[in-house]
Amino acid sequence: MKINTCYYATFREKTKKSDEVIETSAKNIRELYEELTRKYNFELTLNEILVSVNNENQFDFDYIVKDNDTIVFLHAMSGG
Repeated sequence: MKINTCYYATFREKTKKSDEVIETSAKNIRELYEELTRKYNFELTLNEILVSVNNENQFDFDYIVKDNDTIVFLHAMSGG
């Protein structure tokens, strides 16, 4: 299946890309993130990121990804 991925901040620095289309067999966001972490050596854990799927925030990392989904990875930052 093909997934559209978009990267911002830390992720863009690691991938050297703002977006890409990837071919994956990942079943859910968790597996997709693990796959991309192996490929790009992401340092953030799932607890440190935010994910958007098709322009909607997705807090369930077991969300089943579908062909042509657009998934955005963001570094969750806190301010004070």
